[in-house]
Amino acid sequence: MQLTDFMPIFISRIATAREHIDDFKLKSGKFFDTNPYAIVSEEEPKGANKIIRYRFIVRREVSAGLRIPITSCILELRSTLDNLVWGLSQVVGEPPSSKIGFPVCEIEFASIAIKQKWCFKAWLRQYQSIISKFPTGAIDLIRQLQPFNPYKGSQTGTNHPIYILNSLANQDKHKMPLKVTGINQDGPMHLSRSDGRPVTISAGTTFQFDKTLEHNSVILEMTMPASQPIDNFQVSAVTYIAFDKNSPAPNAPVYEFLINMHDFVRDEVIAKFEPFFPK
Repeated sequence: MQLTDFMPIFISRIATAREHIDDFKLKSGKFFDTNPYAIVSEEEPKGANKIIRYRFIVRREVSAGLRIPITSCILELRSTLDNLVWGLSQVVGEPPSSKIGFPVCEIEFASIAIKQKWCFKAWLRQYQSIISKFPTGAIDLIRQLQPFNPYKGSQTGTNHPIYILNSLANQDKHKMPLKVTGINQDGPMHLSRSDGRPVTISAGTTFQFDKTLEHNSVILEMTMPASQPIDNFQVSAVTYIAFDKNSPAPNAPVYEFLINMHDFVRDEVIAKFEPFFPK
């Protein structure tokens, strides 16, 4: 491999990550065409009134085939970070056997109570013979991209893009395939009558917004006169594929997340590393 070959490879990898995003968008569209979710109603007598509940029903779970492009994109983006640092080691004359990669460190300095693998100073020490040959600007950039430094003024620690990307990649390697859900509600939820008349609801109405909806989740509960029919009521909610609520990106819409992460690696990492590679 020629030293001038590195940057085209990085650019090709980021393009491949975008292809996985487009593949996910296509497959998720086909998934929702099958009407995998439904909203059903149930009645419960309560004196002169009745309680009406609308539940979210899962007819079809998100398939492994739909998770694969998500996994592929995340691993492609995370691997690109390692490739960039490894490529720099090749530029400064290290052998291909070098195992250096892009660190993801929660803190900058070591202490007795903290595992060294999460410490930037420990990474510098571990690869001192290689890193000493790197341009100062490259080391500064790697440091600036660490989760202990805020990104765009507020995203730091577990909210930092690098931390989330690394955590998702690690989660997927240990729990294949990456768990996602297609039953998140994206408000507003709609309540209407098919005959066009105004909707009248008595006290005791409860709406559930901005939550991960699981099978049989109650999204709307209301009290109305027992004599009032409910057949004319229509309840609908917009759904999307999202990361599991227990993931490093809890409840985040997958498509928007992958686009943002792709753009972050392309613009905040690859573009800024480019000057350190031969033209």
